[in-house]
Formats: sequence, structure tokens, C-alpha cells
Amino acid sequence: MSHPEGFGEFETGHTVEAPIEKVYEAFMTTEGLAAWFGPAGWSVPAESVAIEPREGGAYRLTMVNDEDAEQSSPVTAVIDELRAPEYIRATDSAYAALGFPQDVVMETVLTRVEGGTSIVIRQAPLPLAVFEPASAGWASSFQKLDAHLSRQA
Repeated sequence: MSHPEGFGEFETGHTVEAPIEKVYEAFMTTEGLAAWFGPAGWSVPAESVAIEPREGGAYRLTMVNDEDAEQSSPVTAVIDELRAPEYIRATDSAYAALGFPQDVVMETVLTRVEGGTSIVIRQAPLPLAVFEPASAGWASSFQKLDAHLSRQA
């Protein structure tokens, strides 16, 4: 896939000790997303989540800074492809407001592995300059996901 200059495909992953169905629920329900989505220091109010788990459905939420509620980051996406519980592809149009040359596609791939579920996230096109903070943000989000899933066990 070709990207504008200075942009590329960001990829990160994590393995959780939970069944794929529980991980899928964490990505595709209001309660799940509000419980874990966003890096440390950011929360997702449940009332900001609109999710329709079907192709063409909404996938919207707003991350809010825990110390300054004036700082927020919306996710305004449409689900392009859905193969439950293994694959979610959504196109996010919120990046246009940030000056991105095109919408950002996020793919979530869930795979059953011994002892749990492997998660691979791909986002493109993202500026190469944000790969490091994106990696740190996803790592702290995955820690929140681990805690959420352990409470569900």
C-alpha cells in the first residue's frame, strides 16, 4: 500500500490471557470500550460511545484527558469489514481535522493462541513521527485491557 510522504503503516500487538470472544466484546461493546480504550491518563465516557457491530455501522467514541476534560480526542469511524470475532476494519474520518491527507484505516486482528488471544492493530496512514507515541499509547491501553479482562474472568 502506498502512503503519502512521511506517512506509513503503524503496527503493534499484544497477547491477552482471555478467550477471543471476550476480547472481541471488549472492542465491540460500549461497556468494553469505556473500560479500557485509550492510553493511561485518558478515559472514554460510556455516553460518548456509539457502536453498531455490523459492516457500515458506527464506531465512535471520545477519549477525554483525566486531568483536563477540555482535552479530548474523537474516534469517528465506520466499520468497513467485520468477521466476528477475528477481524474488524474501520475507517476513521476524524483525522481530517488534524490535517491528515486522507482518512485512517484501523485493522484489528484477533487470533486464538494457546492460553489466550493475540491482538494485532494496524493503522494507516499515520505520520512516521507519531509511531513512537502511538506505540506507548497502545502499550498502556493494552495494560488497561488486561485489567478489564481479568475482572471479567
